[in-house]
Amino acid sequence: MATDTSVPIAANGDVYLLVGPDSKRLRVSSQILRNASTYFSNLFGPNFAEGQNLSSGDPKEVPMPDDDARAVETICNIIHLQNDAVPLGLAPVEVFEIAVAADKFDCASAVKLASILWLKTSGTEVQVVSELAHLMGAAYILDNGDAFAEITLAMMMRHKESYLPLAEYLPNFVPCKVLFMLEERRNKLRVTMLQILYDTATDAGLGNDGSNCSCAWSGRHLLAHTKLLNEYNLQPRNIPDMTVAQVIEKMGNMHDPVVPQAREPCEYRWHSSPNYRASRGRSLKNELAEEGGLCIDCVKSGDKGVKMECRKKHEVQ
Repeated sequence: MATDTSVPIAANGDVYLLVGPDSKRLRVSSQILRNASTYFSNLFGPNFAEGQNLSSGDPKEVPMPDDDARAVETICNIIHLQNDAVPLGLAPVEVFEIAVAADKFDCASAVKLASILWLKTSGTEVQVVSELAHLMGAAYILDNGDAFAEITLAMMMRHKESYLPLAEYLPNFVPCKVLFMLEERRNKLRVTMLQILYDTATDAGLGNDGSNCSCAWSGRHLLAHTKLLNEYNLQPRNIPDMTVAQVIEKMGNMHDPVVPQAREPCEYRWHSSPNYRASRGRSLKNELAEEGGLCIDCVKSGDKGVKMECRKKHEVQ
């Protein structure tokens, strides 16, 4: 007697799904699948051969050669409440494949809770932008706005090169305009960092010490701050060669500039020594507190002619 090598997702299931090029056998319940998916509700309904004469005593084989076996197995485990068989963590490309399969089988709502865990865990740890792109695609397909915003913010922070090569990871699933939106927002972040550096540099004044100043107070401080920017390679021309996260880290680690002593005593009494690091830290905190990722509704609005109203209020993106 031949050994049954199928995966018994439903021990008394009436269907074998033969998934992928290797025809992995998944024993499932057609009724449970029908309850969770309109795709399977139609497939195993009365109008298709797959839905005729179903019996747990003689399960019917249903070939699915073009589908991803791991993704379909994970979805079936979720739908059948086989929680012990559902992985707590997945590679980004696996999360993406599950999202694609869930979209195809019209059962995205069934995997919503599990996907929140996968996207949340992965979105805060993954550094490689191609993996972040897979997670972004999964969040977009599953309509997880919070994860989409978190992941796209990570893409702005952790990537310094062009986003255009990422188009190959997202064909037919995410509109290409998201790549241009990422570039626009990243450039805005870079300009914000440069503005903070400029504002901090002028904390000691900008040549307006008054006629009673004899020590070149603002000039000495500006020169010292400029040397400090050179020391940390934070000149404007170098900003595009770093990720936004690297720029922020450098700004956080910068010590206060060493200001050269005046050549002669100054009697101007309104000089006050700036606290560059504290000032820079406050500005970074305030700016980053307001910064978020892309709004999924803004990205979807206009896609395929569909106009959407944003579910969360925000500034124009």
